Amino acid sequence: MKRKKISDSVDKKHTVNTDPPPDIKTYSPKNALQKSAFGEKTARDKMVNDGYQPLGNTNGTYKPGETGIDGVYKHPNPPPDYVITEAKYNTEKLENTADRKQMSYGWITESNRLEKAGLSTN
Repeated sequence: MKRKKISDSVDKKHTVNTDPPPDIKTYSPKNALQKSAFGEKTARDKMVNDGYQPLGNTNGTYKPGETGIDGVYKHPNPPPDYVITEAKYNTEKLENTADRKQMSYGWITESNRLEKAGLSTN
């Protein structure tokens, strides 16, 4: 597999709080799997509603046991050209993984996470 090193700098990290859609404001996930699924779906819906184009496997569907990048989007008004998301529920925080902290430059670029997200790095 051919890999292409990303040479641009990573833009600032931003936290975006999303409110659940009005029709499910009373929804209360009961366990970690439901919270993960709810967070990823809500984040994807927010990005799409704001005009971002989902890329690769960014479909808002959480698959239990699957790890990696939650979403990759083409920005409607660059810069930046692309936005990578990691969804969390309520007060959850980014975690340290076996190789790096979630959303760190190395976590994104120095693994197969972009390929797992359905993107080519060639």
